[in-house]
Amino acid sequence: MRGTWPRSFWYSVGLIVVFNSLFLALVLVKPGTYHQFVIADDVGQALGWLLATLLCFLGLEKPWRRTRSHPDSVLSTPLQRWIPILLAAGIFCQFIGQVIYTYLDARNMSDFPSLADVGYLSTFPFLFLGVMLLPTRLLSGFTRARVFLDGFIVMTAAVTFSWFFTLGPTMLLGHTPGFAKIVGSAYPFFDLVLIFCVIRLSFPSSDPALQTAIRLLSLGFIVIVITDFIYDYLTLRGIYQNGLQDIGWPIGYMLLGLAAQALNLARTHAHGRRLLVKQCQVRNTRAMQLSRPQPDCALCCPMRSSQR
Repeated sequence: MRGTWPRSFWYSVGLIVVFNSLFLALVLVKPGTYHQFVIADDVGQALGWLLATLLCFLGLEKPWRRTRSHPDSVLSTPLQRWIPILLAAGIFCQFIGQVIYTYLDARNMSDFPSLADVGYLSTFPFLFLGVMLLPTRLLSGFTRARVFLDGFIVMTAAVTFSWFFTLGPTMLLGHTPGFAKIVGSAYPFFDLVLIFCVIRLSFPSSDPALQTAIRLLSLGFIVIVITDFIYDYLTLRGIYQNGLQDIGWPIGYMLLGLAAQALNLARTHAHGRRLLVKQCQVRNTRAMQLSRPQPDCALCCPMRSSQR
């Protein structure tokens, strides 16, 4: 969306800055006992995911409402209108998983895997579908080949890096049950899916109005992948503790919520622009009709004129 963003968008930006500033102060100060700090950290992350979910619904038009598509519209197809809902569903799955994880943490139950992993892992299919539904511009054969080659190089490097530091060590753990290995390996695997989403977002969009949302999505995915890698790396070495690295999850997912809001505002702005164009066309048509010279009554009614 070109031009100035509405106040609601900047209010959301301010909310993200204030919330994560307070969360940063929490993980730096670490008030109370360590157990109390861990619970406060878990609750803070859950609140961050809940706020990110709510951001996805700001400015949302009902996607199930049937409207005629327009060549200048944003997210014009019926499936594309569900993109903000898919992003919200993915973030909300993280919130559900975190609520379960906080409950287990409060009761000192650290079983792995647990029901919390069901919520966490349910996030990624929704995010993947939302990204894949975004419109892209048709590319020439040479440009398409170059983009796919760059993506292949990035994915190869990411897979190699992940296998060496997180994915490989997780799958090769000898003392872990088979099901736990599968669940543990799913996290670095889905991080590779998010990297693929970032590559997919690098494709040129068919609508310039979506550029801000695409940049926010890419930045959010990058922050999430980095935070997940730090968590997996520290957990595999048995040295993970709640702390500064936890701020990455609220920041990353709130950026996704802000991106969904940007998509909603871009679509609303495009709809308002079309209405304004129609109004201008109607006014111009009426003005032309009023300015058109009226025919003389004597010419229109010659019989009546001859009788006078």
